[in-house]
Amino acid sequence: MAPQTILADINSFHPVFVIPVAIMTYIGVFFLLTYNM
Repeated sequence: MAPQTILADINSFHPVFVIPVAIMTYIGVFFLLTYNM
């Protein structure tokens, strides 16, 4: 689980998708954390 590495791979793959994917990832992580609590 290395978010920085994943973001770096996405950045090297397609810079245009960095922001949307990061937002969706953070929303997903936040949802999972709140759902588990």
